[in-house]
Amino acid sequence: EGVQGARVSGFRIRADEKAPLAAAVVISDSDLELQDNEIVGAATGVEIRGKSTAVLRANSIQDCRDAGIRISGDSAPWLLYNAILRNGRRTHDPGPGVLIEAPAHPVLIGNTFGDNGGQPVRTPEGMDTAAITNFNFFLAATKLARNRGGAPH
Repeated sequence: EGVQGARVSGFRIRADEKAPLAAAVVISDSDLELQDNEIVGAATGVEIRGKSTAVLRANSIQDCRDAGIRISGDSAPWLLYNAILRNGRRTHDPGPGVLIEAPAHPVLIGNTFGDNGGQPVRTPEGMDTAAITNFNFFLAATKLARNRGGAPH
């Protein structure tokens, strides 16, 4: 929280039933770079909230129960060249690879999405998703969906 000008690189963060994590990494009101990390098995892999301008670059975020990445508040992070795989695969309520909540306004470029439980990216209603669709890679034939009224799709 409140971190400025830092870089976190080269870590492997693994959670499971014996060592659960609500969120593997929480970035709150911070400007930092998260690069070349492997995040596996947390409820949420990375949570970005508050007024954060983080950069997530070349991370592997996989097998998280709820969402790979959750972005909320007035955050404006850049997500660049991350592998966001097999997240949100609960059978009763599938979650997205990336969950964006208004008024957050992230930039997503070059990320690879595959085999997430719900849609690859869940956006708030009214968000223009053309850049997300055009500048990222989607391995499965899944559609980008908007969250309407707070209910999962």
